[in-house]
Amino acid sequence: MPAMDAKSAIHVAEKIRQAVEKMAIAHSKSLVAPCVTLSLGVATVVPDDQGTPELLIKCADKALYLAKSSGRNRIMVWERPIEVPPKD
Repeated sequence: MPAMDAKSAIHVAEKIRQAVEKMAIAHSKSLVAPCVTLSLGVATVVPDDQGTPELLIKCADKALYLAKSSGRNRIMVWERPIEVPPKD
């Protein structure tokens, strides 16, 4: 979502999470929950030499796995910077 700050991105993610939860889609094979839920990772970067699309995806992915490991059906925001290797 271009030009969106973290607070706005979290708001959108929460609306999506709640909408899926409200649908109460049966998930009979799940060992975690009887209905489908969403875990979402949110990350933001400022586009510059270091704020690449790859970095954004990497940060969001880390937040997603943090959400899953923290109990699922939640949103986590990646707030810690990821070390960017120096350019040659």
